[in-house]
Amino acid sequence: MRSLPGSPMWFAALYSTTKVWVAINRYWVPSLWFAPGIMTMEAVTIFFPCYELIVSKKQRDRFLEELHEWNETKAASGGKLDSAPSRTPSEASRVPEVYSRRALGRCLEEDSSALLQFAAAKEFSGENIIFLNYVRDWKAAWAKVGESNPEYNWNRDPEYHRVHFFKIAVEIYAACIDMNLAEFPINIESQIYSDLREMFGEASQLIGQSVFSRAETRAYRSRPESYNWMPTHRKKLSTVIIVEEDTQALCSDAHPHEAQSIMHFEPRVLNSVTIPDNFTANAFDQAEKSIKNLVYTNTWPKFVDFSSDASIYSK
Repeated sequence: MRSLPGSPMWFAALYSTTKVWVAINRYWVPSLWFAPGIMTMEAVTIFFPCYELIVSKKQRDRFLEELHEWNETKAASGGKLDSAPSRTPSEASRVPEVYSRRALGRCLEEDSSALLQFAAAKEFSGENIIFLNYVRDWKAAWAKVGESNPEYNWNRDPEYHRVHFFKIAVEIYAACIDMNLAEFPINIESQIYSDLREMFGEASQLIGQSVFSRAETRAYRSRPESYNWMPTHRKKLSTVIIVEEDTQALCSDAHPHEAQSIMHFEPRVLNSVTIPDNFTANAFDQAEKSIKNLVYTNTWPKFVDFSSDASIYSK
């Protein structure tokens, strides 16, 4: 807004020959009419990031200090929390509990839609929650297959369950991790990224070749309602690959609170893909741990503070 008057005022000062403008130009040359807008843009560009950085650091320090004090109090009392003079016993145990990793894990396991909306709208880090949701559903479906058939040999038949889980894992890698394919790649350590690229990089290139152009990958396929805050999974443009009915049945309803999980997506990787020998259910463990730590230290405390009533996470 401060920049809007700059151009017309500069134009008037430069070409007007009236006595008023001649007098003004003696003390305020025409090009200086752009100065207020430029100064405002510089101030906003520098001030707001610095302000956010200071506020975030204060919130993080307060959060870690409160957890540290709570852990010391719990250890000193032999695992039983003593109520502070200004709080009731329930308040003394509830406030630190909602900041804990256990509360974050419960939120991610039960219903992370509110956290996803907050991360996307307030923190611009919704891709972290989406990745954790994808990995959660993928690992839950894998565990469900193992429970239904504990004697199953995963390496026996490359065209059976294992290949389907690998194809879904490649989709997760392409949608959330790969620097070239992911719209909003998550921020993980370089070593973790290198390990995942070694495992899924070659297969993910097939996904890049299955679309007509880079511009067409901007169209996204439908996702579960809880994922709608961040467009990370691209529309499938190649031939639909039909997986075995028994695999689909075993993967269904791993998380009944979700309308649809990552396991319901139709992977674009062909069944003939080569599966690395080191591919297991723990493929995303290091990346999941890294992102959980990032969410726990940066997003979770702000989300708890943002929620005026934190009782829904202290069941």
